[in-house]
Amino acid sequence: MTESMQRAADDNNTADRIAQFVVNVFHGTRASMAERIMRDGFAPRSVRQQIEAVGVVYDVTVDTLIADLEIYNRFAIVDPRPETTFVTGHPVKAGSWADRAPEATWEALWAVYRIRNPEIGWDWNMSNEGHLWVLAQRLDDPPAVLVAEVPLGKLRNRSGSRTAADQFRHAIETDGSEDALKMARWLFAMSPEWLVRPSDLTPRGFVPVPSRVDHDLMLFMSGETKETFVEQLQTDYWGEPGACGDDGDPPWFPFDQVWARLHADRQAVLEELVGVPITSRLAANETAGLQATPST
Repeated sequence: MTESMQRAADDNNTADRIAQFVVNVFHGTRASMAERIMRDGFAPRSVRQQIEAVGVVYDVTVDTLIADLEIYNRFAIVDPRPETTFVTGHPVKAGSWADRAPEATWEALWAVYRIRNPEIGWDWNMSNEGHLWVLAQRLDDPPAVLVAEVPLGKLRNRSGSRTAADQFRHAIETDGSEDALKMARWLFAMSPEWLVRPSDLTPRGFVPVPSRVDHDLMLFMSGETKETFVEQLQTDYWGEPGACGDDGDPPWFPFDQVWARLHADRQAVLEELVGVPITSRLAANETAGLQATPST
């Protein structure tokens, strides 16, 4: 990308050239949605449609779910951002987003759990039982990272005041060196998110990625004491950790990898807790060719 960008900078009409320069971006989603996007293009379902779909499955009215989301001031209701798709220049970061994607569905599942377990209240995000329940509900539709092409000028920051093209143009106009362009490329990839209209994205492919389990959820799933769990981490008992997008990302392990290392009796306890046959769903994903890619 850096050499191609340099050629664009050497042309006349630099601003237009950079704005039209096509780059790869990554979008966290679910396997079923990635398949639909590849077939039909980006056409996000509305927040209400996603909430309604969850309500049908769990026999909760959409008004009840929305009321819960409003009480807890959840992002899907407060800032729905219609006709907007969130992407990143970093595939590993997209993998972390995929865990919650689509966000309105993830939020609605949490609403179901809070309604069923009102005692957790505002401490809901500290509930490992809740995190496991929400994760388990979608094991038959694993996270996925979709790669798409988009012109730099179509990518904007959260405030909408700056595009990705502006970032590269600034590097060219103030310095223009190869090192400056490399830094701009790094900043582009490390930016937490870029916003884009769905119609400006051209999907090119996708790959399933692991559901992520952080240390707190792993400790709960293990059923071990904290001391024993820490010893297990130090001896690689839980296998290889997943890749992180930057130093600020919390460590995590692939869910299927953690699950395979649990004792059968502990698996049975957790399956009863979440009401999902986890082992068989993971096996079905493997049979269907939906194995995750470990590096993401």
